[in-house]
Amino acid sequence: MTLRLLAEVAWQPIGVAGAYGVWRLLERDRAGRVMQLLGTGIALVALAWLPVAAIDLAARTRHDARLSAAAVENAGAIHSKGLVHAIARLRGTIPQGDTYQLTAYSSRVSFWAYTSLLPRVAVGPGEGADWRIVWHRHPGGTAPAGARELAPGVWVERSP
Repeated sequence: MTLRLLAEVAWQPIGVAGAYGVWRLLERDRAGRVMQLLGTGIALVALAWLPVAAIDLAARTRHDARLSAAAVENAGAIHSKGLVHAIARLRGTIPQGDTYQLTAYSSRVSFWAYTSLLPRVAVGPGEGADWRIVWHRHPGGTAPAGARELAPGVWVERSP
């Protein structure tokens, strides 16, 4: 029997007792049956869920404590294939302090790039940028004119 299941089963009498207390309190306050049932149901569900939430929080804390420094640094890119690799390649290509304009398929990629490429400076469309980055969702397709592919779907070019 797992610790989680044991905690849930052991906690059920406490949840039922708490819900019964809510039932009696609402009965004493002369709440209608519907309000009495609703209040009791909410109390029962909340109290029944308490051990699950506590065990999940403890498990998440243990998991996060075991993460390496690199995993913590790249946690935001966990579901984007190749994002960390592409950003590392961009850091190696674009010198610190240079400006760049990014055209990306997703705001998540844009945010990750803006924060991960610092101290390189992002500029908006129409402003003079030293570098232009084009980021597509899927690798392949036609590359922007004069750009070189750093990673699948990520092209960069030095602005004239």
